[in-house]
Amino acid sequence: MKIKIKFFARFTEIFGKEAIFEYEAGETNSLKDAVGAFCRSYPEKYGEVFTRDGEFQDYVLIMHNLERIDRDDAGAVKLADGDEIAIYPPVAGG
Repeated sequence: MKIKIKFFARFTEIFGKEAIFEYEAGETNSLKDAVGAFCRSYPEKYGEVFTRDGEFQDYVLIMHNLERIDRDDAGAVKLADGDEIAIYPPVAGG
């Protein structure tokens, strides 16, 4: 299964703008598990997105196929081949 993970703002400096993440179907099919597996390939920056307990940081914003997802629900969101996930840090401006 392949999914696209897009990163925005300061997360692009860490993970790049987007990545195609490929994994075996059944290995993990929740949004939280897939993003966690991807971010673990950057162990020194994993904490930018996830807590030590493997939960999304409070400030992380998540989109799944253009719909906002509450980070507390990310473990229940099942992925399908071709899905797109977007991860945003807090953004401020004026």
